[in-house]
Amino acid sequence: EKLAVTTFHAFEFDIVKSNWKKLGYKKELTVIDTVQKYSVINRILKKHPVYEWGGKSFLNYTVSSNYGMKGALAIVADIFSEIKAMDGDENTDPRLLSSVKDLPSNVAKEIVSRYLYYKEELLANGLVDFEDMELNAFSIIDNDPDYLNQHCAYRHIFIDEYQDTSGFQMELVKRLRQNSSFESLMIVGDDWQSIYGFRGTSPEYILNFERHLNSACMYRTINHSVSYTHNSDHVEDLYLTQNWRSKQEILDLSSQLLEYNSSGIKKIIDAARGNGGIVTVQGYDDIEQEYRAIAEMIKAEHDQGIAYDNMAVLAFTKNELRKLASCLTNAGIPSMFGAPEPISENSRIRALLAFVKLLENTENTKNAAIVANAVYRASDLSLTTGIMELPRTEILERVGGVVYMACQINQERNPKEKKEML
Repeated sequence: EKLAVTTFHAFEFDIVKSNWKKLGYKKELTVIDTVQKYSVINRILKKHPVYEWGGKSFLNYTVSSNYGMKGALAIVADIFSEIKAMDGDENTDPRLLSSVKDLPSNVAKEIVSRYLYYKEELLANGLVDFEDMELNAFSIIDNDPDYLNQHCAYRHIFIDEYQDTSGFQMELVKRLRQNSSFESLMIVGDDWQSIYGFRGTSPEYILNFERHLNSACMYRTINHSVSYTHNSDHVEDLYLTQNWRSKQEILDLSSQLLEYNSSGIKKIIDAARGNGGIVTVQGYDDIEQEYRAIAEMIKAEHDQGIAYDNMAVLAFTKNELRKLASCLTNAGIPSMFGAPEPISENSRIRALLAFVKLLENTENTKNAAIVANAVYRASDLSLTTGIMELPRTEILERVGGVVYMACQINQERNPKEKKEML
């Protein structure tokens, strides 16, 4: 019962939650996700518009990523995250931010100036996003160098999935080693499985663990000139080279591919399950040809007596899986999406919520258009365009039809009937 089991983020949040008043928050803290973060940014852009900014960013206002395209909310969120990561504020020079590369300089400057309003809203309402957890936790630790010794006096520390560690997390590990209670540290990870680079993590911290562990701790947020060191520790490496999941042929092919890594720890992996794995590598001229070939393979397997629910297709991105699912549907093959997007980001759920909002205000034609578009797209799964490609009269007719439905529901007095109509 004395074990503390936690993620880095939860550990940092516990520190921040216990010190919310010291950090300037006006209320007890609530963690916000991306959708809630967008909501805060949306309110700020409504209250403090960037008049010079328009174009595709606003046509795709709520899109987080679509064929490399981002909407205004995602762009602003990325800029704010980058400002935080470099300990900046509303006076940060936009030229230092990679997130503004496709924006005119005057627009970038205006967006950066809105960061102050974002920060004020979070403080006033006790809202914390993921970047805040790290920065605020270090603010508390830096202001009180004995904080970890008093509140987190661990003797033994064990950390899993270390290949996906960030610079901040490495720094936290070094700080915990400063505690007078500290006796041992063990990390586990696989440099071949580092996949969270987009979140600021790096396999560098496991590849060169001993060097990073024995480098000086730096005050990252309060006083960049102060550091303290720890007596150098020897690190012992233990290699786990037996694989219990795959057969040897799969491991051999994977190892050949991994030989191309410019950095990494060389390992020879043996299969506990022995030989007998089947691996086929096939190249295609284009992605559509590949999808058709996959569909044909699945049909051939099915004709040989393999049930559809005993087959799976893995892909690198959800976008690929969506395209493939469409191809399978056209080929008459049933499929299920095993890695769906967050429910609040699903286009159908957004359309349902837009319709509920329309009941509140039937003059909101934006919500009506979202619903009309969803109904139009659902009428034919092969459609690749939305209602905005239709003639103007048909757009107005479809949007008007949605508003009429909302009015009909609002006029119904019987609650049961009203619910069924909805």
